[in-house]
Amino acid sequence: MYILDANVFILAHKHDFPIDNNPGTFWDFIERLGNQGEVRVPESVVEELSKKEDRVYKWVSDRKNILMIPTEHALPHLPRVLAAYGAFTQNDLEVFDGKADPFVIAEALASVAIVVSDETRNPTETRIRYKKMPDICDLVGVSYLRYPRFLWELSS
Repeated sequence: MYILDANVFILAHKHDFPIDNNPGTFWDFIERLGNQGEVRVPESVVEELSKKEDRVYKWVSDRKNILMIPTEHALPHLPRVLAAYGAFTQNDLEVFDGKADPFVIAEALASVAIVVSDETRNPTETRIRYKKMPDICDLVGVSYLRYPRFLWELSS
């Protein structure tokens, strides 16, 4: 199973597969994978996408019944994920407010799944707000794929 970050949907729509111009491509592929139980999104991703209330949010929101996993599923693993980021300051907590990243990783732990995002590694970063998902995944033992690699692996 793959747990998709918000930027997978945003980048697909913005750069590669605009929702209105590509019926029957990426979006049907993701929906089919959702119906098969191969891809899921944490509730926090849906909430993050809701801030724009655009076509991407509408598309994901219309498919919550097949894609979304409730937050409660990831909660037992969230302390481990947050500990991997380091000691949070009040400013760090404000930056993380509404950000899905820790929940995406915690859900991958809960589901024994692979995180899919487009973030690149930056293992030398020490500031919590700039730490990247692949580095946190490494610290907690979660597999990680960048968005293009995910498409490549599933299309073959």
